[in-house]
Amino acid sequence: MSSEGKKTSAWKRKWMPFFATLKGMILFLHKSDEVTSPENTRHCLGVHHSLASRATDYIKRPFVFRFVTSDWREFLFQGKNLRDMNDWIEAINLVAATYSSPPLPAPVGSCKRFQRPVMPFSRTQLPLTKQLEHHEKKSKEAEEQLIESLRSKPTSATGRELEEWQEKHEFFEYEYKRYKMYVNVLRASKLESKLRDKPRGADRSVDSIMLQMKRSCSLGDLDLSSRYKGRNGRESYFLAIYKE
Repeated sequence: MSSEGKKTSAWKRKWMPFFATLKGMILFLHKSDEVTSPENTRHCLGVHHSLASRATDYIKRPFVFRFVTSDWREFLFQGKNLRDMNDWIEAINLVAATYSSPPLPAPVGSCKRFQRPVMPFSRTQLPLTKQLEHHEKKSKEAEEQLIESLRSKPTSATGRELEEWQEKHEFFEYEYKRYKMYVNVLRASKLESKLRDKPRGADRSVDSIMLQMKRSCSLGDLDLSSRYKGRNGRESYFLAIYKE
């Protein structure tokens, strides 16, 4: 997908071999295995406000994950093996969750069409604890907006009104998914840090907790392909969408 989630022409959608290096909030793609210099930005992608997840719907190649940028461009990457793929997903999401600045209000103009907020590239000034609180707040907001959007779905509307509702609903759904991931990955990172500081001989059952939390951070377990058609409340709606 190109920017704004528009489908890219078929001749541009081809697999190309690249080496990748994640430096700060930039994912550099280079042809050789030499580490690229920061000045070489010909092939690079911003990781701010991005989301990486396993591409469970892509079956032509194994170990493929999807990378969605802040402007909704979409790329598919193939890892060497399952562990390599999961390491990339975890690293990208951890960087995005840790360093992404709070979004800015949507631009104001005469156009009444729904406008997404501005996702700044600058690094956040919030400490990690406040960053986690911010993500939790945004996740809760997106959840409430999703519920309200579902309740206000137009039943007898024109094609344009239905299209605008769908655009807004998909945004709230994606934001909930993204911030839910950010919360999970930061919580897992904090727990892992505590485990490193734990003295030898301590209860090793916490290792299994850490493993379980890491697995819960994988978006391969989240399925957005299904849609709940009824109106039986919050719990039923989210259980129908997210297999947690």
